[in-house]
Parts: sequence; structure tokens; C-alpha cells
Amino acid sequence: MKKSIYLLLSVLLISLASSAKDSDNDFFAGKWEVTIMDTPKGDAVIHVTLKKADGEWTGEMLGITEGDKEPSKFDRVEEEEDGGIAMYWVTPDGYSVYLFLEEDSEDSVVGTMVDSFDVEGTRIKE
Repeated sequence: MKKSIYLLLSVLLISLASSAKDSDNDFFAGKWEVTIMDTPKGDAVIHVTLKKADGEWTGEMLGITEGDKEPSKFDRVEEEEDGGIAMYWVTPDGYSVYLFLEEDSEDSVVGTMVDSFDVEGTRIKE
């Protein structure tokens, strides 16, 4: 009897820990203004929108190319083991690029673009 109570308690604690971890990963959901520092054309500002539905991330961004009026969808968005998130897409010029972000504070992120450019971002509150 004691073993079954311990087993039931263990299963309950594991499921609670798992659900808490999933909700923490929703930190990135929403709209972000991200600045890519020191590109060859200077600092570039993009707007990133990320959504999580049924455990899968999707997203889009606007503003990396001058005159962008339509957002570009990410080819894939992946949660990283260290708690960050990576977004992948192909530029109109055919370059495969990625943006990695991690939580910096409650409403800000830091990261890199193609491991070459530092980025900083803030949540856009609506």
C-alpha cells in the first residue's frame, strides 16, 4: 500500500514539474522588437512575432529588408535545450540564416544572429 502511494505521488510530482516547464517556455510568445547590432549596413531593427500552439512554435518577422511590407514566415522555430529559442529562414538572396534568442529579463531578450551579430530585443506590449 505504501509503495503505491509513493508511486502515485511520484507520478503526480513529475507531471506537475513537466507542466510547469512547458508554461515557462511560453515566455517567447508574442511580439518583439529586435535590434541586430553592427551589421554591414549598421544596426537593423526587425519585428518578430512568435506563437505556440499544440506544443509547436511558429513565427514571422518584418523589417530585415528595407521597404518590407509583408512579414516573412520562419521555416522552423525550435526550442533550445538551454531554454532559448532559434528561428530559421532563407533570405530573398538565398542565404540560410538563423536568429537565437534567450531571456534576459521579464520583457527583454538577448542573443545572436548567425553567431556573428549580437542582438537585443524588447517585448512589444499591445
